[in-house]
Amino acid sequence: MTALAPVDAYRLWAPTYDEENAVTTLENGLVARLGPSPRGLRVLDCGCGTGRRLVNSGAEHAVGVDLSPEMLAAGKARFEFAPEVELHVADMADTGLAEHSFDLLWCRLAIGHLHDCRPVYRELARLADFGARVVVTDFHAAAWAAGHRRSFR
Repeated sequence: MTALAPVDAYRLWAPTYDEENAVTTLENGLVARLGPSPRGLRVLDCGCGTGRRLVNSGAEHAVGVDLSPEMLAAGKARFEFAPEVELHVADMADTGLAEHSFDLLWCRLAIGHLHDCRPVYRELARLADFGARVVVTDFHAAAWAAGHRRSFR
């Protein structure tokens, strides 16, 4: 069986991506408990998929970036985004956005697809305003040790 590259897999997954699964349900609860509320903040969702987390977030300004145009198109077709929400096709490691632009930066369940996460952390640091909060989530090391792998087969 051949494994697909993440960009190809997400292109195929886009039509049904917003259906919650066990991982996204647990991750949403964790971020809600541990992360700051986006209400009134300038928010970046790096690797946003369809942008679903930005819908009704209460952010003052929200930007979602994703490498998959199909995911962003699926979000635009499915959701009614408020005028303060922007979605852009961009690489998480090089968004092209202005530095120090965000108060809250999310990279949720996306960074684990990369072989080298350092460029994404550099980009998040560049985009974070002084005092910003950065929330990065992914699979726990214990899951990796137990044999769980991120792959699209």
